[in-house]
Amino acid sequence: MICVNRNGLIDTLIKLAKWSPFGICNTSSGDLLVCLRTDIGHQGKVVRLSGSNVTQEIQYDTEGKPLLSKKASGLFVAENKNSDVCVSDPGGEAVIVVNKSGNLRFRFRGQEMFECFTPYGIVTDTMSQILVADRDNDSIHIIDCDGKFLRFIKGSGLHQPFSLSITKNNLLFVSSGTEDKISIVQYTD
Repeated sequence: MICVNRNGLIDTLIKLAKWSPFGICNTSSGDLLVCLRTDIGHQGKVVRLSGSNVTQEIQYDTEGKPLLSKKASGLFVAENKNSDVCVSDPGGEAVIVVNKSGNLRFRFRGQEMFECFTPYGIVTDTMSQILVADRDNDSIHIIDCDGKFLRFIKGSGLHQPFSLSITKNNLLFVSSGTEDKISIVQYTD
């Protein structure tokens, strides 16, 4: 169930049988992207809500195969300037990017230098770069809007980065999955 609190009153936007909300993102058009997962069948999907109406479900590729892994334990979502939907799927060790229509654009699976890739928090910046918290490698991956790896953010006191938020001036806020702190990273010149 997705509810909103307006002036102390709770309104139910939508009831989703067997699905639990996880990651959430407000889009530039005012829609809401919500990552959903279910323990039954271990499925994940993203729905676009306009008000209380589901206007889009992103779950399968053009061949009918699930876009998200069956290990979809935690999903985070962001939208970039060209309306691509970017989802981190730590169970599948990938970032999945689909266009506004829901068609797969690319999967980013991290860099070969790391044994694994555990993407959690995800945001996009004013340059449509995608920033992804890689918890187990204590780093933030930065990729361009076409999936090309650009660089890492490491150090800066990052320890198991989990959740990300970014300002209009590209100031990055990073919460840790294990420490009671938020790091602030200025990553642009």
